[in-house]
Amino acid sequence: MDNFENEHESVEEMVGSLPDAVMQGEKALIARMLHQVDLGYAGLLIDELKGALVCGRINKAPVNWFRAVVRRYHEGNFEPTYACFEYSRRAGYGQPEATQGREAFLQIKKQLSQGEMKNNAKKA
Repeated sequence: MDNFENEHESVEEMVGSLPDAVMQGEKALIARMLHQVDLGYAGLLIDELKGALVCGRINKAPVNWFRAVVRRYHEGNFEPTYACFEYSRRAGYGQPEATQGREAFLQIKKQLSQGEMKNNAKKA
């Protein structure tokens, strides 16, 4: 599996993988929102939510933060920022330190691309 693909096959699996910081009622609302999104993008949006939770970006209700992300997606204005934390975990780099936002994204993107370059060199 590519590190950038979601590891879950359904919306229910994606929502079930959310941490306990997201309450059951919120998970149900998030699932409803995700059913209105293409499955591939649903995985990206869930990764964005997980990453934002990991780096402490969400201070109050995760469902309200996620609603704004979904709205930006529908408007065509969604740019992932925190999904890189989840990609990093799946790539085997673990969770990054408590850096946030664009700097962490660039750091992890560099690590991932270096890892992919190493993997491609091994295959050759």
